[in-house]
Amino acid sequence: MYVFLPRPWPSPSLHSNHKDNTDTEAALAAAHELRSNEKYVDYFISHSWHDDAQAKFAVLDLVKQQFKEKYSREATFWLDKVCIDQENISDGLKVLCINVTACKKLLVVCGKTYFQRLWCMLELFIMFAFSEDEAAAERIKLVPIEADGVTRESILESMSSFELEGAHCYDPNEEIKLRSVMAAVGGEQFVDRIRSLAEKIRAADTVKAAREEAGGGGRGGVFGLLRAFS
Repeated sequence: MYVFLPRPWPSPSLHSNHKDNTDTEAALAAAHELRSNEKYVDYFISHSWHDDAQAKFAVLDLVKQQFKEKYSREATFWLDKVCIDQENISDGLKVLCINVTACKKLLVVCGKTYFQRLWCMLELFIMFAFSEDEAAAERIKLVPIEADGVTRESILESMSSFELEGAHCYDPNEEIKLRSVMAAVGGEQFVDRIRSLAEKIRAADTVKAAREEAGGGGRGGVFGLLRAFS
């Protein structure tokens, strides 16, 4: 199942997976299978369940507004809470690589715990495992959760100094499995790619800033920040 999130967004509790949770029911009510006029899912939402739900909601709402302003339609999203059967999570995770690569972009909603969660790193890992560096970088959209004290520069600093050993799962058995998968594909190469991506983003930001200055500037504020990560 793919999720479509029209405005207004349902109550934004994105951290509980209790089947009777009213927020979950509201989110499920907003979800539907990909329709014939929807060629693909625009964004796979990569987020840490340990980051503040309200803050994530605010960021996602801005992404939605920006997308609609640019394309004159609502964006489609893949969200784990409503796209994976919470009563049978293991089966849903078996096809995680398909769900990630089937979406046009990986939307990284980055709070202060994002780079500490191994599942989040797996989603990034999948993007790089199935694409060349340049193609993967093009498909990743990074957005900071400013309410958590996260900024563009702090994200880039985290990426530049990233160490896979610093990311963990709640379940140690899951962590063992994920690390074995990453090791088989190439954990060291993944770390190098994350660090390299930070430098690519910095270089792109420098070019964009120079163009904006030469052209008399552009829209500032949060929308300007989001565009810098698009």
